[in-house]
Amino acid sequence: MDIVRFRYNGETTYGVLRGKVFPILDLDTSTLDEERFAKILKPNRVSDRGISIEDVQLLPFNPRPKRIIGIGLNYVEHASDLDEKRPEEYPVIFFKFQNSIIGQGDSILIPDISERTTGEAELGIVIQKDGRNIPEDSWQEFTAGLIPIIDMTAEDILRKNTRYLGLSKVFDTFISIGSQLKTIDSVESIDDIRVRTTWNGETVGENSVGNMMFRPSFLVSFISRIMPLQAGDIISTGTPKSTPLSDGGTVGCEISGFIPLTNPVVDVKMRKRR
Repeated sequence: MDIVRFRYNGETTYGVLRGKVFPILDLDTSTLDEERFAKILKPNRVSDRGISIEDVQLLPFNPRPKRIIGIGLNYVEHASDLDEKRPEEYPVIFFKFQNSIIGQGDSILIPDISERTTGEAELGIVIQKDGRNIPEDSWQEFTAGLIPIIDMTAEDILRKNTRYLGLSKVFDTFISIGSQLKTIDSVESIDDIRVRTTWNGETVGENSVGNMMFRPSFLVSFISRIMPLQAGDIISTGTPKSTPLSDGGTVGCEISGFIPLTNPVVDVKMRKRR
């Protein structure tokens, strides 16, 4: 099943996507906890009147996650892009915060202090219920589904010193969260999912989940051994390829079966000079 978060006629809610969007009824969407997730994933009442996807404003699936956990260098090819040593024992982990969140069509702002900011298409995992020390073979039980994500990095800052990883990731507008969640029980083969980074509609790089160094099942299990996962948490699983961003362009995340996630880019420095 595919579920989207959207705004229509001034109201924000979730709906089932079946060609058109069919709003889920009697749903409190103020926060996403275990109880509300259950009502979204298995709704009691769904409107029988569909709304054209072109007539709604698509919004980040979860705009206020307790945690956004990023995974770096999870494809061999991307590690080589940054001249970084491939992680072997543990995944590279960093965090994003709510100030960084944008959604479909919102502008990415290249900050004043960065001369090279990149955008990176990624597959996101959304957690549906609280869990700690989750066995790897039970990861789907705790997973609501998958979403597209675009993650931004102030790459020039990161290259100055790898200890600046956290700094390079936390600027405003530095993570775009897709509107569409594909429930985990509806995904036939996770390993075959292909993630594609685009720039102005052209493919920059792509790869399949099966070529990740740390697969989704491992990531959910491993992270839950470090900290308790909570309903609504998002794990961004790494990119096959990043692309440098420049003013006026558009970066995208394309994943088969998902609405393409796209965001225009604004270079703050350039706009100030005009």
